[in-house]
Amino acid sequence: MLPSDWQEKMAAMIRGAEPLDASWFAGGPTVTPDEQIAVYHNQYRLRMYDALAEELPGLSWMLGDEAEDVLWRYLDANPPNTWTLNRIAARFQDWAVAERMSDEQVDMTKLDLAVAASFEAAWGKPLSVAQLMEMPSLRLSPHARLLRLRSNVHLIRSAALQKKDAPALESIDRPLLVFRRGIRVRHMELPLPQWTLLSRIDAGEDLGSALEAVVAEWPDVAPQLGEWFKAFAETDWVQVRED
Repeated sequence: MLPSDWQEKMAAMIRGAEPLDASWFAGGPTVTPDEQIAVYHNQYRLRMYDALAEELPGLSWMLGDEAEDVLWRYLDANPPNTWTLNRIAARFQDWAVAERMSDEQVDMTKLDLAVAASFEAAWGKPLSVAQLMEMPSLRLSPHARLLRLRSNVHLIRSAALQKKDAPALESIDRPLLVFRRGIRVRHMELPLPQWTLLSRIDAGEDLGSALEAVVAEWPDVAPQLGEWFKAFAETDWVQVRED
């Protein structure tokens, strides 16, 4: 007799969170009970792998022949804990760090995850120049993500996904903004002062203090601030904080 929570346990078996129990199956004309549960389990594992590879295209390209082994090891250590395969890579960055993957591979993971999150995020509420004159509390729009990469993996990712020759890997500080324009996710390198201002704003610092801190560190940017905020409003990178 099956336990009362057999549906939950069955789902756990299929996704790899519980050992397979063939006693729950009757088999069939051409399959044994062990083979029957294995079919469900293996089909789901293939779906998991495809979903994970789709969320990590840059990392999969970077890993090359090692990608299959790395992705399977992650899935074995992190079976999905929800009914959906969406965001199956959510724990990959922490796992990659624990597995001592290279800085460049961790950066590529961050970028892949940021692109996926940006693509699915809500639109921000348009910000007007008139609102900016009131010095409101601001935040990044839901689809915008700031990354501080340690290499040029964003250029490598773009070239690889477009099937172009990728540039050589270069270790260098890359302040980056990932954002959505229309139905496409883009990324843009930002000057460090501009990146820092957006970072301070998104952390909850009031606009006046954020501006003062950035100008104090980089006095030469003061004449550019008006153009920056005009661009922020036009590109939907920031919105008024409502919480």
